[in-house]
Amino acid sequence: MVDESTIGVRLSEFTVEIDPARAREFARVIGEDDPVYLDPAAARAAGHPDLLVTPTFLFGLELEHGSVLEFFASRGAELSATRHVEQGFTYRRPVVVGDRLTFTPEITDFYRRRGNAFVVQETGVADSTGESVASLRQVIAFMGGDRG
Repeated sequence: MVDESTIGVRLSEFTVEIDPARAREFARVIGEDDPVYLDPAAARAAGHPDLLVTPTFLFGLELEHGSVLEFFASRGAELSATRHVEQGFTYRRPVVVGDRLTFTPEITDFYRRRGNAFVVQETGVADSTGESVASLRQVIAFMGGDRG
């Protein structure tokens, strides 16, 4: 079921280490050509300890773990009727290759609009010291979700 009872549900936490090849590949795929995302020497010359990752890279990592969709599938939701409708992020510091990050996703809101159900997921991202480096937010629509 997709309903108000999901507010406050904490989804599976996961930890990843930022791999340089994957970070560069992602930057190339989205058309990023700033050398700080592609060349470690350029990133270091700009004052960073290693390659930066693009802001949306963390969303890609989160999608790989798919916990929010798996959660709703386990509750009987029809995933073919889902749409990713919004995303946002706040960075507290740049994320670089080699960072070991822990993602802690939680469903923080639910609402209905025009016959559809909307779920808000917020994810805290912390480094290996436990310091918050970013917050991710996404909204997923369940089309026709007004039927629960």
